[in-house]
Amino acid sequence: MNSGQCEMLEKYGSDCICIDGTHGLNSYDFELHTLLVLDDMRQGFPCAFLLSNRSDKEVLTIFFEYVKLSAGNITPNVFMSDICESYFNAWLEVMSRPKLRLYCTWHIDRAWRKNLSKIGSKEKQADVYKQLRIILQETDSSAFHIMIQEFCTKNSSDPETIEFINYFKDNYLKNFKLWAYCCRLQAGLNTNMHIERIHRTIKYIYFRGRNIKRLDKCIHALMTFVRDKLFDRLIVLNKGKISSKLATIRSRHKTSLEMSLNLIVSVENGWQVASSNCNELYLIQEVDINCKCQLICTGCGDVCLHHYSCTCIDAAIKWNMCKHIHLVCKFRHEKDQPGINSNIEFLLHINPRTN
Repeated sequence: MNSGQCEMLEKYGSDCICIDGTHGLNSYDFELHTLLVLDDMRQGFPCAFLLSNRSDKEVLTIFFEYVKLSAGNITPNVFMSDICESYFNAWLEVMSRPKLRLYCTWHIDRAWRKNLSKIGSKEKQADVYKQLRIILQETDSSAFHIMIQEFCTKNSSDPETIEFINYFKDNYLKNFKLWAYCCRLQAGLNTNMHIERIHRTIKYIYFRGRNIKRLDKCIHALMTFVRDKLFDRLIVLNKGKISSKLATIRSRHKTSLEMSLNLIVSVENGWQVASSNCNELYLIQEVDINCKCQLICTGCGDVCLHHYSCTCIDAAIKWNMCKHIHLVCKFRHEKDQPGINSNIEFLLHINPRTN
């Protein structure tokens, strides 16, 4: 952990902390554990690495103690890890309890699919998995509890699915707050894919897809990767760069241009937008009108990602500036300036004419 990593952890560690491990990077079968934060552009940055042949609570506690010596006590809003409890238990031994602890949705989905083999029939496997995904993605708390109760009751009486249901009850029913979408609304984080992407980059670019026989070369490659990430960060700060989150914002804006303003209804606490492909109503509200972050949509009048909230999955779970928010921005803009065509104005923002 160098000074640049320490500075990033001190600056952004109060928002989201992600940690995960990966195998197969060296001949000793040491596991690489990565502690990661999300910066102001919602890009993952690795703040600390641990190479160890153990991943139990004792070793991870020592790791976090050294992190604390460098960066001080960290109290994140969100702590995300895989289903393994050792990360979180070790964190609580050293650092402050986070406001929200979440499982990575991708790890949850993988565990479910792996254990569907407990069900003999392929058709029932597909049916149970479909039910699980619907329950997982339900954003209404009351509906979630009804659905999960019906799911357990229905499948507990079937001898083909009872083994899987017992597994589900033992591992996930009591911990539903760690994986259900209705318990992570506006959390700003849904998966650990930032770490997965970093691990793939390290493995296939910096390690060239080979096992590193010497640990000193492994550490050198890791620090080279950190150096490149710091340079990339400097480019973002000084020259600007279209990050994946900014690209998503622009993509959602273009999608919103094809939507009708008739889908919007003004209500007392915001705006309701009807879904264009299902019978859903989404509520958009202003939440942070003073935010000055760089994740802005120029076509919406430099409105940032944090200005509005929406109850759709794209905004509430995936933390994107969804098409409904862009549509509301267009609606408000045309209401204030009815003579201006917002579609043309957006194109001028994206492709300014140069002389």
